[in-house]
Amino acid sequence: MPIPSFIISVNLFVCERTLVEADGVLSAIRLIDIFFVPGERPIGVPEEAMPLVQAYGCALLKTKPGYVGEHSLQMKILNTIGEMTSTGDPATVKLFSKLGMEEVPGGVSIAIQLNIGVKRFGTCYLCLFLDGEEIARSPFTLLPQPPTAKSD
Repeated sequence: MPIPSFIISVNLFVCERTLVEADGVLSAIRLIDIFFVPGERPIGVPEEAMPLVQAYGCALLKTKPGYVGEHSLQMKILNTIGEMTSTGDPATVKLFSKLGMEEVPGGVSIAIQLNIGVKRFGTCYLCLFLDGEEIARSPFTLLPQPPTAKSD
C-alpha cells in the first residue's frame, strides 16, 4: 500500500466513541481492537437479525508543509470472509496547512460511525482509500462474548 508522496503520515484506528470540540479538534475515546459480541438477542429482535457492533473509524492524514489539494476519501470494511463493504460514499476533502502556518504539516482528521453487522467471528479490517487507492488498514476482531461467572 504505497502512499502518495505528499502524505507524510496516515493513522487509522477504531474506537468506541469520538468527541469533536468547538475548535474542531477530534478526540478518540477508548481505542479498541477486540469486540465481544453478545450471543443473546434482546427481547423483540428477530432470530435472523445479525448482532450489531457500533464503533467509530478515525483517520488522521498529515501532508507535507504547504501542500494544498482536494481528494476523495473513503473507508471500507474487509470482513472475515474477504468481502469489502463501503461505509458510505466517498467524501471530498481538502488537504492544506492552516492559514499562517504553511511551514507546518497540514492534513485532515475524520471520524465516521461504523455499524457492523456480525455475520462471522474473526478479524476484519477497516481500510482507508484516498482517490480510490487503499493507503491504510487497521485490524479489529469480533469474538463471542465469554460466559459470565454466576455468583452464588
